[in-house]
Amino acid sequence: MPVTNFTEADVTLGIVREFASFFAEWAEPDVVVVGAGPAGLAASLRLSRRYKVLVLERGLGVGGGIRGGGMLLPFAAVEEGEASDLLSSLGTRMVRRGKLYFLSGLEAMVRLAKAVLDNGAFIWTGVHVEDLIVRGERVSGVVINWTPIADSGWHVDPLMIPSRAVVDATGHDAFLLRLLERRGRLRLRGMGFMDAPTGEEEVVEASGRVVEGLYVAGMAASELRGTPRMGPVLGGMIRSGLRVASAVEADLG
Repeated sequence: MPVTNFTEADVTLGIVREFASFFAEWAEPDVVVVGAGPAGLAASLRLSRRYKVLVLERGLGVGGGIRGGGMLLPFAAVEEGEASDLLSSLGTRMVRRGKLYFLSGLEAMVRLAKAVLDNGAFIWTGVHVEDLIVRGERVSGVVINWTPIADSGWHVDPLMIPSRAVVDATGHDAFLLRLLERRGRLRLRGMGFMDAPTGEEEVVEASGRVVEGLYVAGMAASELRGTPRMGPVLGGMIRSGLRVASAVEADLG
């Protein structure tokens, strides 16, 4: 007698039915956060306390580039303050060396993602945002397809997810901002040279609303405003996400 009594059809039908139920529930969230790196996850953590938040990530994992640490050495730095306090509250293990804390970027991101999920948000991986829904001058949602479809170059019509706010947390790609730039609605300055201490502060200041309905955080904000890069230092990314969440909250009420 088999221990597990199911058929392959049970697996397939269950997944299809679960997805149909999921998509019906999440087809119109309050906020779409594009990018599940540190800035996107930090924004989602705060926003999901008040709003229905859908996080879209084109890869299959969370954490963005910080998972690779510095030159694939699996550790990152974070300054003492709001970011280190948040990560510590989530159980992230950190060691202080001089003026900085050091941690596993992967551990920090996994713990942050778990907290986002525990708040009731949903992280949907393997999804590429190919365009924006725009009504007049307001960004009103995103246009999505599967990442492998986008990477293959096939023409397959997308689906749409309307929302009250969209956050571009796509990192150096600044993909949503570049959609506006290609249409002549925006100009990106491009990320500045390395200056980690300055970059940590200026990326936070650069985060916020770009146009009505669209907000920017993390390295996408650096690409927009021309702020310095900072390498494997995590604090600015976390604080950038928290700042953009405050901007969204102020607008949505």
